[in-house]
Amino acid sequence: MNKYFFFIIIFFSIFCIAATNFDELDKPPEGAYSGQIFVGGSLFMGMPFGSIIKGEKDFIEDSTYTFSETETTKLIEITHLCMGLNIFAEYMPFDHIGTKLAFQNLYIVQRSRFGTDYSNKKGNLYKDYAFLLGPVFHLTYRKAWDVTLQPIIGLAYQTFEATPVAKKLIDNYNPSAENARFSALYGAELQGVVYFSGGLFISLGMQWLYLPIKFSESADETNPQTNNQYLDGKNKGTINSVSLIFSAGYAFYN
Repeated sequence: MNKYFFFIIIFFSIFCIAATNFDELDKPPEGAYSGQIFVGGSLFMGMPFGSIIKGEKDFIEDSTYTFSETETTKLIEITHLCMGLNIFAEYMPFDHIGTKLAFQNLYIVQRSRFGTDYSNKKGNLYKDYAFLLGPVFHLTYRKAWDVTLQPIIGLAYQTFEATPVAKKLIDNYNPSAENARFSALYGAELQGVVYFSGGLFISLGMQWLYLPIKFSESADETNPQTNNQYLDGKNKGTINSVSLIFSAGYAFYN
């Protein structure tokens, strides 16, 4: 929580920078052009999918949990949510083309789905700290609006814990399939941007990230209730994170 508070402070401090630059508040929006520097932050939230997410659901399929206080037995179902934020800087050496560097923190949270009348469990399936880099292609030049496309390549320090909800709900189950390693990741962002007087800008779009996961050994976890084997014994899988992304920042004119 403290970590997210720190990033949110940085995110909104962008507006404070713009507010103190009173000399430029009466200027019309400049848009994107050669020599410009953008600094800002992004918040994103979405849904993950891929072989790891499918493997998690297959592993827990047909498992049950009994609530001792009500003697109610329910089928265990799980959902996944990805969320995170980043801070970024972009420099445009040419009209229509920039280079963007970002530091990103991503979480994928797994949660049981028993309903609002029952206590649910949750845990972090995946989290990382990543540096992302890539060219940014701008559709417009010196306009108050823009559409940008960025292919992404990055290096992430990943931590992964398999079946975090099953670990809390299934008796006699102690999983060991987890890892912490550096890994390359790939993706893309597509955003619509609006520029305001004084250098402020906001954008809304979609982000896709491809996250490879690999264990040092095969994932030999077996569900003691159903005998479902995790990932069919494979030692690798993938997660695709697709998120709605909101960004805001300030344009420094050259």
